[in-house]
Amino acid sequence: MFTQGVPTKEAVRLQIKFYRDRGWKRLGVIFTTDASGQDFERNLDAALALPENRGVTVVARERFGIADVSVSAQLTVIKAAKPQAVIAWAVGTPFGTVLHAMVDNGLDIPTGSSGANLNYDTMKRFSAMLPTDLYFINVPGIAPDAFPPGPLRTPAASYYNTLKAAGLAADAGYLLAWDPAVVVIGMLKSVGLDATPADYKQYLENLHGFYGASGEYDFRDGSQRGLDGRSDIVLRYDKTKA
Repeated sequence: MFTQGVPTKEAVRLQIKFYRDRGWKRLGVIFTTDASGQDFERNLDAALALPENRGVTVVARERFGIADVSVSAQLTVIKAAKPQAVIAWAVGTPFGTVLHAMVDNGLDIPTGSSGANLNYDTMKRFSAMLPTDLYFINVPGIAPDAFPPGPLRTPAASYYNTLKAAGLAADAGYLLAWDPAVVVIGMLKSVGLDATPADYKQYLENLHGFYGASGEYDFRDGSQRGLDGRSDIVLRYDKTKA
């Protein structure tokens, strides 16, 4: 089985690096209790254990259920710990629940979240509750102009401009299908329609040096993802331009 997207461990590592490089080393974190939240916590602990993050501390660690309608109590704890930045690892409506509690508690500090929240319809719904500085770790296709002309920018711009021409916002949701479709089409052209499943698997497991809207792919590491975060960028969300 193959999957799309950069692994959580890389997104979390880059988020912490971004904070650390700006001197924001006292972090408050809040995340859901479901599988995605548990995955985030495992990778958060792994990132904090890295030597370069020895000066980074989590001053408040709070959890909540995806069906919870309020996390005001958790945000009260986080605010009292005086963090310099927050990571709110929740997607969709639960992320909105966190934003609402941040507003209610008067907590407006740099905030990072899962790149899966980069859905423009969703973000417009939350526009009145967004912190001043909201950051996402994501890929070239979301902001191709952030890259110089070259092998990364070309496929990223193709994705962005194609969706724009179709009247669609080039956000994270469509990326889930874009690169996999391009990879599969390339595979069928290379291997042929009459190849065996083993032939297709071998092709994918050896695919490398392929540039898509999500970055440079190399499947040879056995991760079945092809992406390792090297092409990721930090995006600051500007609601005035969405």
